[in-house]
Amino acid sequence: MKQPPTYTPEEADKNGFKSITTLYFFNDEADMEYLSAVLSDMANVKHCLIKTLKGVEVGRLKTEIL
Repeated sequence: MKQPPTYTPEEADKNGFKSITTLYFFNDEADMEYLSAVLSDMANVKHCLIKTLKGVEVGRLKTEIL
């Protein structure tokens, strides 16, 4: 599976992405497992990871969000 691009929140906004998930915490094993499942489900959707100090969120293009 190809790794999606990773952006800061500011970079994500600049590149047209908006978070569609809550924060997945790096230090929570269950969160990381769930994130892996979410990314697998989004394999055919243009998305990115939005990295913060505590974890990541998944973003989609603003133009593709209803």
